[in-house]
Amino acid sequence: MSAQPLQESIPPVPGQRVSGKAIASLVLAIVAPATLYISAPLAFIAVLMTYPDEGPSHAPWVAPLVFLSLPLTCWLVSVPLAVAVIRKSTGRSGGWGLAVASLWVSGVLFVIALVLSLRYVPMLFY
Repeated sequence: MSAQPLQESIPPVPGQRVSGKAIASLVLAIVAPATLYISAPLAFIAVLMTYPDEGPSHAPWVAPLVFLSLPLTCWLVSVPLAVAVIRKSTGRSGGWGLAVASLWVSGVLFVIALVLSLRYVPMLFY
């Protein structure tokens, strides 16, 4: 008796193959908010370093840039992966649903992070 691999004994179901790019895109889109916890203390340090004791800052853009730097890099990798999966998929098969979910998660979380960073940066609107 020869041991036959499990993958050869089970025939593949058409349309159920999920791309690794779609999975990676969704994972990066979900991991991006967790990186806000890493970049938040760094943004607070940037606020302390760039804002003077009196008057407005000459570089109010530094704190939001530091705050969004790690999530933005995750989203900048996640979005092209999702777009590539959507372009290569035929209809709604494969990783199309995961890629669309990744784009939605990335978009919603990016808008939330941008609004929060612009709202809570003191003296940004002076």
